[in-house]
Amino acid sequence: MHRTLLMALLVAPSVALAAPHTMTHQGRLFDSSGTPLESTHSIEFALYDAPAGGSWFWSEAHTLTLENGYFSVVLGDSEPLEPEALAGDDGHWLEVTVDGTALPTRVPLTSVPYALQAGIALSLAEGSTVDAASIVANGDAVFDADGKLDYERLVNVPDASDTLGDLVCSSGQSVTYNGSSWACADNTFDASAIVGGTLDAARLPIGDQASEIAAGNHTHAQLHDRYADSEAKAVADSVVGAHASTSDAHHAAYTDDDAQDVVDAHAADADAHHAPYTDEDARAAGRNYCYVHSQSGHDLYSASWTNLNGLATCKITSTGRPLKVTMDFSVYGIHHGGIRLYDGDGTIYGTQGTYGFDWVAPAPNNEWIKRNIMRVIDVPEGDHSFTVQIRSQGNGSRFYIHPGSTSEDYSGFHLLIEEL
Repeated sequence: MHRTLLMALLVAPSVALAAPHTMTHQGRLFDSSGTPLESTHSIEFALYDAPAGGSWFWSEAHTLTLENGYFSVVLGDSEPLEPEALAGDDGHWLEVTVDGTALPTRVPLTSVPYALQAGIALSLAEGSTVDAASIVANGDAVFDADGKLDYERLVNVPDASDTLGDLVCSSGQSVTYNGSSWACADNTFDASAIVGGTLDAARLPIGDQASEIAAGNHTHAQLHDRYADSEAKAVADSVVGAHASTSDAHHAAYTDDDAQDVVDAHAADADAHHAPYTDEDARAAGRNYCYVHSQSGHDLYSASWTNLNGLATCKITSTGRPLKVTMDFSVYGIHHGGIRLYDGDGTIYGTQGTYGFDWVAPAPNNEWIKRNIMRVIDVPEGDHSFTVQIRSQGNGSRFYIHPGSTSEDYSGFHLLIEEL
């Protein structure tokens, strides 16, 4: 059984303007033989509404290390002491329990200066009347005997010469100080002074005039370098559709498949299909291109690469976009042949396989057969001069490009290179 020889209750003073919700408790504990307790002990503190029996309304447990029996603890650190719980005049008592055994005597809580001052405030009920004569500043009454404010004690009061009281501002104006006096001024501000906030879009002039801001859902089709589907169709109809009559199956409806058909099925008058396609047409279609045509033919028996007879250099200025290469011709022989593009800067395009750009397989039994080659190549930006080169499968093997004829269904060699 533990017993207490000294149990002192102290409330630590505070510099805050409001009473703290904690209090400091100090004491000294001895065992039953009168020896001060040492080492660590479990100590529980509880507040009761009576010196014995009664009901507890607050408790908090601590593990404290005692030296020669002395201890000091801050109560309310983990379980705050609410002011409402300590209200009333009936008194409160602190019970201390050490290692599970309660000390026989509870310690009464007594007032300290902080609590006495709070008692004065509590004595004033809500809505109470304050004696104006008791309000003083530096020893002088602030209000007179009739409860009126002593005007002479006010400082920085505008005098009769102040212009603020005479100002009458119009709608849209605010009162501002111009450095020497007060005046009315329009509610306008320097835009450079606006450094943050949200702008009300309803205050912006939105429309299609030069002095107005365009709406956020508009488009500028004339500035775009990409066509909508309907615009692309219109360009195709106006540029390619005009190459031949409207009954021409090659151009009646110019789609991607139709473009392939144009290359695959050129008739003897193929020149008429291409001649109207000028630089202006190409610019209107939004891309660069070059087209050359030869009706010289080429009868080759050599395995060496040779420039195609009669075909002019195809010159194009690339903007860096991929180039689509289309070759349309008729070939004759019994052996394979190769075909490729040679750029003026020494670059060769189409060197895959044994025979280059593509295998050109003539028809069996030495018959003429139409061929079409279509490839996409990547070239650097700038000017390019392309030449078509051909070769036979081997020396002595015939590889013959048809020269074209108006009396036969052959149209010579066509090369079209265009930017995608």
